[in-house]
Amino acid sequence: MKPQVSRFSGVDNIKIFILILTNWDNYIKELNNIFKVLTTTKVDGALCTYDDNLSIKDIASLSTKAKIIIAVNSGVVPGLLNYYTLKNAIHVYIFDNRSFYSYPNFENKNNITDITIDELKSYL
Repeated sequence: MKPQVSRFSGVDNIKIFILILTNWDNYIKELNNIFKVLTTTKVDGALCTYDDNLSIKDIASLSTKAKIIIAVNSGVVPGLLNYYTLKNAIHVYIFDNRSFYSYPNFENKNNITDITIDELKSYL
């Protein structure tokens, strides 16, 4: 299923999909200068699912094309645990100290700045 939003038609080119609930704006702006980034919260210059009122189902569909996902455990995360996202995502960073994900490509993190640009490049 594809979202009904034309500006996301180039979703195949999205390299990093970030689900955010906290103020990571500066980090995201830096990433967006290097990679094509999609967020779920508005950050200047980055594509944002919120701008088009995309549903959790639409966001899950977009995630199937992402190579790297950076996510805060929120209501959207269960939608990312679908066959296609799990198969296609090279690496998934989760910010969640309440749950542990045993998928081999999942990694729990505490601080967004613990993920370096070089580390992200190594997955692409």
